[in-house]
Amino acid sequence: MRGGARKGAGRKAGPTPPTSSKTIRWNPDEWAEVEEAAERVEESASEFVRTAALERARSTK
Repeated sequence: MRGGARKGAGRKAGPTPPTSSKTIRWNPDEWAEVEEAAERVEESASEFVRTAALERARSTK
């Protein structure tokens, strides 16, 4: 028997996480500004950047 075969084993279903990782270069001052803004709205810096980028992309349609 392979691991995880029992009922209820394994990762639980949930929201699909982002599946693509991209590298963006920031100067230290810019990244500090992003991190501070993300903290103010209680988000991770990654979520803050992703949300801002998608909002901007969708507003150009």
